[in-house]
Amino acid sequence: MTTICDTGKDYKLSSPYYAEATTFETKPGCWNYNKVNIIERESKNIIGSYTRNYSNMYRTFHPFKLKNKWFALYSPNYTATRIMSLPDCKDIGGEEPNSFGFCPTDYFVPVLANLQFVHDSGCPRSDGDMRKPPCTCDAGHLTGCPLSVPNPKIMPNGGYDWESCICKESRAAWDEAHFVWSFPERVHRFIAGCIWGDDSSWKIQYLDLSQADKGIIKRDDRFGYIELPSELNLDNAIDLDYDDDYISLKIATQNYYNINGKIQE
Repeated sequence: MTTICDTGKDYKLSSPYYAEATTFETKPGCWNYNKVNIIERESKNIIGSYTRNYSNMYRTFHPFKLKNKWFALYSPNYTATRIMSLPDCKDIGGEEPNSFGFCPTDYFVPVLANLQFVHDSGCPRSDGDMRKPPCTCDAGHLTGCPLSVPNPKIMPNGGYDWESCICKESRAAWDEAHFVWSFPERVHRFIAGCIWGDDSSWKIQYLDLSQADKGIIKRDDRFGYIELPSELNLDNAIDLDYDDDYISLKIATQNYYNINGKIQE
């Protein structure tokens, strides 16, 4: 059986790498392993490979970018998370295999994206003080554009007739000069899995990737003992919101109740 593991396809930062795993038999009475090929997306060439000592690949290969270089979280041993540098596919560190380790089944490295407005030089608000007089660098329409008149044509649904605008190119250039995306380092990471033997459901934990380029990751259960809903992948269960230096998130979790509304132990 062949499995495509193509995570990390985030807005404006789609990974140039993905993995393809093929299950193969080992010794009689033992579970199968996976041969995992790492593929460069554009050329479709195999640039490296590794063996995962478990019969299920799950979603255990996740590329991410840090300090302008590509890396990947991966799990060659089912009881540990490791870090791989890309495109050389070298193991640079991470967790060591442990019979009581956290067995990963899913990774998610969200993009922190923030759209910032840049004021023109000379605008009263160019220093960032929004209490100053009105902004003088608003975009306007060219003379003769139907939308430049005081009462532009209104569509039946109440919106403006944007199709009649004759200055789309100049406004697009204005947008490009005044709206800038910023992408802070992707150091916040989430992992789903379980302690070996506790495999009735996947738990969600946090990974600190701030030193991942040095082969160092830190994992903790700062959100408590929370379960990933069985119908969701990790990237569908976590909604992260970023605004300057403030980060908030919503996590979908799975709880169990009896018919009387009490949580089951």
